Amino acid sequence: MALARAVGLTTVDTSFETIAGIDCLIVERFDRRIDAHGNVSRIHQEDACQALAVAPERKYEVRRGGGGPEFSQIARILDLYADDPLVELDRLAAVAAFTALIGNADAHGKNVAFLHAAPGVIQLAPLYDQVPTCLWPKLQSDAAMTIAGGANLDAVTPARVGAEAKLWHHSPSRAVEAATALAAEVRDATADGTIDPDGTVATFVRERAERFFAG
Repeated sequence: MALARAVGLTTVDTSFETIAGIDCLIVERFDRRIDAHGNVSRIHQEDACQALAVAPERKYEVRRGGGGPEFSQIARILDLYADDPLVELDRLAAVAAFTALIGNADAHGKNVAFLHAAPGVIQLAPLYDQVPTCLWPKLQSDAAMTIAGGANLDAVTPARVGAEAKLWHHSPSRAVEAATALAAEVRDATADGTIDPDGTVATFVRERAERFFAG
């Protein structure tokens, strides 16, 4: 989450607290607005499963029977209803790249959402559940949503993100540019103190970033 925040893919703050002797990760809400008087209002949001009328138990495109949301379906919604579809599709390409860079095989249809910023206008919600699942040997390592038809997160490259964007009828060159810029920012963030530069996550993500660029 700290890396996602550093590269502009989320605005959500996180913190650790111990409650009743249990270590807890506290994640700030992103679907609330507070005005100058301290009044709190709700910003409507819905995840990709809700937007596509997909049952939550089918949230994975692959695994567990499949049938869950695909990047192309999410892109279609953004293309139809976003105020600036090109910007939102570039952002979606960056999200796809980020998913691969951190090795998050749990980026399923309930972990990608839309915010209804205004009536009839949507945008991608800030990222809110980002876990480098590939660091845990017993967790899944294949993608929850395929990228250009592939589920191997290790094989994702800028060109593959571009090929995925082509399925959205979005400019592959724009997608490649967005993915490449994002990867460079993520790599830099692993060394600038955003997270422990010598820690397991930083080392893991830097190695994946270099492979991403080499591909």
